[in-house]
Amino acid sequence: MLVCMLLQSFYTKSQVKAITVIGNLVGVPDQLKLSELKTIMKGGLQRWKKSGKKVTMFVMKTSTYAGNTTARVIYNLSADDMLTLFVSNINQGIEHPKICKTKEEVINYVAENPGAIGIVDQPVNSTEVKIITIDGKTQFEYQ
Repeated sequence: MLVCMLLQSFYTKSQVKAITVIGNLVGVPDQLKLSELKTIMKGGLQRWKKSGKKVTMFVMKTSTYAGNTTARVIYNLSADDMLTLFVSNINQGIEHPKICKTKEEVINYVAENPGAIGIVDQPVNSTEVKIITIDGKTQFEYQ
């Protein structure tokens, strides 16, 4: 029994997980470079170049896999430091992502807001949003 628990723990910890970037069907490009995504998520782009739509960003709370991975991959920060950055951005008038509790919440907000993008922790199968390819990939995979 102990061997089964250890094997299950090892398997769970070594599984590869992924995050997916999604976008509203209106105004958001189909593909971005990772460097562009980082600039956007840090408030460096207020409107999409081609469509002129306002950029609105949504991420999952930092206690989730997607939120924690977003902090590490996009911001090169810990989850706590990412939240500190968001507070600092508010004080400087810089747009920062809205924080959502669930994948469904991110999908709904992105679907409702032209120009919106979001990051979730699982592949998305919805006709209300599109998956944005980042450097030619539909998902970021991390262990």
